[in-house]
Amino acid sequence: MEREHCVVSYKVRKRLVRRSTLDDSTFTGCLKVQYLLTNAVKFVAPELAPRVQVWTEPARRENGDHKWVRIWVQDNGLGIAPKHQSRIFRMFERVHPVEKYGGTGIGLAIVQKAVERMGGRVGVQSSPGAGSKFWIELREPSG
Repeated sequence: MEREHCVVSYKVRKRLVRRSTLDDSTFTGCLKVQYLLTNAVKFVAPELAPRVQVWTEPARRENGDHKWVRIWVQDNGLGIAPKHQSRIFRMFERVHPVEKYGGTGIGLAIVQKAVERMGGRVGVQSSPGAGSKFWIELREPSG
């Protein structure tokens, strides 16, 4: 995926994100974030320069457990209607036409499966024309 004039900014709290947070395999951990970054750059209107922000924050589960970290990837892309947001994490599901935005439709399914295998979860906040905010939530590393 190549795009000119892409702006990526990040603010990651080192204490929250360590190798063990992303996975016991650095490759797998980086792959999850890479899929989100690739999509953030790909699904932007051709006339816009992609803008991507990445940050982390402590997260708290509904049961009060606060030993989690949330990794956010926000873009200025096409956005996703609420009715499509759950299905984009299924294998081979696409919202935008393959002729215009290439790909296989498996990236987000891989992200979700990998995150769930680690006991985490993944989600999105988005609306058409307003970009997307994807998040990955994983247990905060101990120590």
